[in-house]
Order: sequence, then C-alpha cells, then structure tokens
Amino acid sequence: MAHRGIQIQLTYTAQVSGNYATSSMQVFVRAAMSDQIWVESRSSGTQLCNDGPFNSFTGALIHM
Repeated sequence: MAHRGIQIQLTYTAQVSGNYATSSMQVFVRAAMSDQIWVESRSSGTQLCNDGPFNSFTGALIHM
C-alpha cells in the first residue's frame, strides 16, 4: 500500500499446494482529499488466481 508515492505497508504471501494465497491489512493515514493512495499487486512466477493477481481497496475520508 502506498501513500503519496511512498510505500507504507507491505505483505508477502506464498501459494501452498494449490490453495489460493491471501493476505489482508489495514492502515490509517492522515490524507488530504487530493492525495493518492493505492494498492499494488506484484508477482514473480505463478499468478495467484485465474492467471492474474487481484486486489481490492476500501477507504474512507474522515474529516476531523
């Protein structure tokens, strides 16, 4: 997961005997409405699911 172009969290998974590898994370950042926050899936070798890596992201902007 990256915020303003800086990696803020990383996870590693390995596929075990044909099962799908999964991971999850959560992070809280102080972000402005114009900030970019994204997740990126990288894979070297076998893809994780159906010939492609997949990820999802849910975010909420809370005004304080």
